Amino acid sequence: MRKVESAQVELGATLIGDIRINPRSRDDIPALLLGLQHLYTNDDLREKTFALLEREVNPKARKDTGRPGMNLWCILVLAILKQGLGCDFDRIAELASEHNTVRQMLGHGTFEHEYQVQTVIDNISLLSPKLLSEVSQMLAESGHKVAGKKAWRNIARAR
Repeated sequence: MRKVESAQVELGATLIGDIRINPRSRDDIPALLLGLQHLYTNDDLREKTFALLEREVNPKARKDTGRPGMNLWCILVLAILKQGLGCDFDRIAELASEHNTVRQMLGHGTFEHEYQVQTVIDNISLLSPKLLSEVSQMLAESGHKVAGKKAWRNIARAR
């Protein structure tokens, strides 16, 4: 039973559209998070992305029974970070457990939520490289329409 995203916001959590991300940072994590924030706040892009995810992640599983897994939004965020940073699963688990802005993007509030490396591996592995490429392409096209060459900087200023 996979949910697209949690129906209820955690206590102390920031809405994804309200997360403050430093647009002047030269690190690659804020640029990836700005892209994910744009994807999430653009209704059309979000619907297309989640349709792709639902089609690929356990398409034959019953939606009304079973144990809940990591929601599709969290899987996507972690997969995009892994792909964009070119890092291993240990670093992704560490970022998901300790990096404040990444945790906000995952929808976590003030309560602790630690990600185990095996859980991260099992969930990210559900997404094929082809699917991630499709999502990246949709996001790039949307970014170019919004702002041209420096899309992530202009999107950040609009917030």
